[in-house]
Parts: sequence; C-alpha cells; structure tokens
Amino acid sequence: MAKDIVNETEDLEDCEIITLENDDGEERDFLHIGTYEYNKEWFVFLQDAEQAARAADDEDAECEVYIYKLVGEGDDEQLFPVEDDDLAETVYNEFIKFMEEE
Repeated sequence: MAKDIVNETEDLEDCEIITLENDDGEERDFLHIGTYEYNKEWFVFLQDAEQAARAADDEDAECEVYIYKLVGEGDDEQLFPVEDDDLAETVYNEFIKFMEEE
C-alpha cells in the first residue's frame, strides 16, 4: 500500500538510503522516512529516492510513501509490505500525528 504525500524533506542527502530488491531481482533505492511502533509491531516508512528527488525540485510533485512491517531482529530483520489497507491507513495516520508532534 502506498500513500501520496508531498515530500517535505529539506536535505535528501541526509536521509538514509535503503536498497530493496523486487521479485524480479531489480534493485530500487528508497529514502527511510521513519520507523514507528504501533500495537507492539514496527513499521517502516519509505519513499522512492527518484520520486523524492523530483518532488524536492517541484513543489507540485507528489511522492508515494510505502509502508512495510519490520519483522525479526538484528541481521534477521526483514521488511514485508503492509497489504491490509485498513492497517496501512491506521498506521500511516498515527505516524503522521507522531511526526507533526515532533
């Protein structure tokens, strides 16, 4: 599940880059926007690095936020896309509230 959001990151060079590989073996870079705990589970929020760079240059451009569930610890951590739309919506809204408070 992805959400449309205008990228508000001031300095993209300061963001952590995470490279993910899809089922076809293609790699894609993402900006790590944040990690948030909700109901004793961890969720990771990412934006496509290319989309974020375009959005940083064009205030009208939007950039999708991808939500992944973080499972495991240490070297065994894995990211799984959140496919439940209701859960993704809830976690996204809670993350936005948290970010606005910071």
